[in-house]
Amino acid sequence: MNTLLHLGDIALQYYRGRKTGLVGLAAIFITIIIVAAWDYISPIFRLTGISSALTNIGLVTPGDAALSGYKILFAIVAVYFLLILITFPALVFFAILHRLVSSKLGTYGMTAMLGVLLSPLIILNFFLKLFIPNIKKTELAPTTIVDELLTYKCAEGEDNAITFEEAKSYLNRLPTISDNFFLLGVTHEEDLYALLPRPFDVSIYGDVHNKLFCKRLNVHRYNHVNDKIPSYARVPDAFVAEIEVNSRINDIDVEKFASNRFKDFVKASNIPDLMNAFSIYMENEQYKSYVKVVQNNFYKGMDKIKYELGNGLDQQSFNTLKEELKHYEKVPNQSIIRFVWEG
Repeated sequence: MNTLLHLGDIALQYYRGRKTGLVGLAAIFITIIIVAAWDYISPIFRLTGISSALTNIGLVTPGDAALSGYKILFAIVAVYFLLILITFPALVFFAILHRLVSSKLGTYGMTAMLGVLLSPLIILNFFLKLFIPNIKKTELAPTTIVDELLTYKCAEGEDNAITFEEAKSYLNRLPTISDNFFLLGVTHEEDLYALLPRPFDVSIYGDVHNKLFCKRLNVHRYNHVNDKIPSYARVPDAFVAEIEVNSRINDIDVEKFASNRFKDFVKASNIPDLMNAFSIYMENEQYKSYVKVVQNNFYKGMDKIKYELGNGLDQQSFNTLKEELKHYEKVPNQSIIRFVWEG
């Protein structure tokens, strides 16, 4: 009896579907499949939650596949006519719109309408550019190796730069063969130099104008693929740095620059990779020659002043030499290094 009822339902749905066209036929076909295979389909519907959703909205009646099929068929047809009601006015609207835009008057009208619609965005963009200038350029500005060195391991808004007076005070000492606490100098052309320690305000290596004794420094970002690190050097944290050394020169080989040649002075002790480069240079014969020359110049100049002060001098000459001697005596480590130098 149930089978006959199902066949009767199918026939009835077929005759009704002829009036609904292709969509109606498709809906009928889907309904037939759902009704015929409901026992197999329902577990899937329950598992995915579709069954409970359809039950909640009243499309599925538990225990009555035929009624459920009718409801689903009605829902499909209703959605179909709803789509017609929505799309038909839309088609009419766009047809009119197309006709209007095709004319010159319509083009001006559409432009004006778009202008009114977009005016809030245009005004907002204007104020952003007015009150927050170049914000995108600042965020995307590329950083140079100098920028990275200046801000390496620094908190936001801070850097590793120091003033010239601080640099002078830091370097004002006699160099030793175990002293690798150099500074980094950045020229106005952004060339990098290692600044070596030297006593200031005294005559050293033919200089009486407090010039900075420098060695050219090459620095680039560390690339673990391309950079081959010597076995005696530590693996870099971020940079590969190397002081230029002319292997054909075994004696002292430094450049002398006035302080205004540099725009930045950087305390390198905050940057381990630079200290590594300084340590390697410290073992070089050129640096050992530099240490020897500076110490010899210093103590011989100091002893010469002491000797002259012991001779009969007029008061003005005596006062002048006394002031010069004070500059030697102000060098922090001169008394300690003298014992090594004399030995």
